[in-house]
Amino acid sequence: MVLAAQNETLPGTAVKVNGAKYATVTGLHDAALQRRINAALRAPLDDLIALAKESRKQVACGSTPTTVTVQTRVGLQGPRLVSVRYFQMSDWCQKADGAPGGEVVTVDLRTGRRLTASDVFRPGALTAAGLGTLQSRLVQRDGRPWADCSAGQAWKPGDFQQTPAQGLYKGAGHTPPILSAFLTPSDFQLAYLHSGSDGCGNLDFGAPYAKVRDLLKPEFAALLPK
Repeated sequence: MVLAAQNETLPGTAVKVNGAKYATVTGLHDAALQRRINAALRAPLDDLIALAKESRKQVACGSTPTTVTVQTRVGLQGPRLVSVRYFQMSDWCQKADGAPGGEVVTVDLRTGRRLTASDVFRPGALTAAGLGTLQSRLVQRDGRPWADCSAGQAWKPGDFQQTPAQGLYKGAGHTPPILSAFLTPSDFQLAYLHSGSDGCGNLDFGAPYAKVRDLLKPEFAALLPK
């Protein structure tokens, strides 16, 4: 897997993509499978571009371009799963501040299928009680302290589900989940990616795989590092 970069003003628009990096896979024998995987890996950037175009219909940008980019972190790179974390950024044609949010893309390299929370977690883990257990086992890794952001609010099952495109994501295909599993070679992480400008929309929580393996579906856990 490699990172490609897009750095251009899109033809026929006033949307400038500023060095946005996205993951791609190469060398697969099945060309159609490779295209599906790469489309999934690029989707967060495509959604960001779509919402930038839509935002220009809602804001009086005039001749000022809208500049967008993504911060990209690569996690697992095979042999079966790839996992990439994207944090999306826009300057809203200098008329507003705050990031749109972001999302994690985890793809099965054998099928090209993008995994969701229901593929990752046992059903019981996605209940209020199960998420309480998960939250107690993960440690915040960076960003503004969670207590400052949420007053200690518990995670909810709906935080793991995408919703119809709305708000800042109008124009994109969907509003991503707020919480998504991000898989790295060394540990299991949950990315908390949310719109806003309060410093609370780009957080990570993590733990060794062994600490959460019992909350994961066995067939999924079998694909993870030991």
